Amino acid sequence: MFTHEEVTDIPKLHGPNYPDITDLGISKVGVEKLLSNLNVSKASGPDLIPCRLLKGLLEEIAPILADIFRQSLRDEVNLSIWKNADVAPVFKKEGRDTAENYRPISLTCVCCKISEHIISSHTRHHLDQYGILSPYQHGFRKLYSCETQLLVTIQDLIFHRDQHVHVDMMATLDFSKAFNLVLFHTDVWGNSAYTVTA
Repeated sequence: MFTHEEVTDIPKLHGPNYPDITDLGISKVGVEKLLSNLNVSKASGPDLIPCRLLKGLLEEIAPILADIFRQSLRDEVNLSIWKNADVAPVFKKEGRDTAENYRPISLTCVCCKISEHIISSHTRHHLDQYGILSPYQHGFRKLYSCETQLLVTIQDLIFHRDQHVHVDMMATLDFSKAFNLVLFHTDVWGNSAYTVTA
């Protein structure tokens, strides 16, 4: 976030022209709504500000946070504490004496998560509004899931079967890690090939 790059000589890519994303407006009411939805049992991050405090004082805190978020975007600077995370190992399965049986959980500041949520929601709204994302992208999207990915794949296979088109397919699925998968599909002439990774 806020990486400074040279932007004076960006090449023009061929393809559909989409409108530029609108300016992001951060309102006190929007921040209040996000604060009201906090789960008070969630752990705090490195700033040690508990969710219970943020939710309990949301009317007093929301305008201050909205100002901080606006200033952060305007100055392209993140608070230094927001760049830190407390990492805790959480046991998954099998033997407790093997490191690979644990997964790391990064506890970041709740206020930073709220800021990221605002930016992410604004960006996703723009992508969805203009249909910019590929219809084959099913990971981390509203109304998309492993099930919708599987339904699209099955529909594609049945369509090619009904057209008497030979289909070679290789699929590697790992449902224990929701979107760590690769699908490859093509007919014998190399048509309709796509790879989905997420």
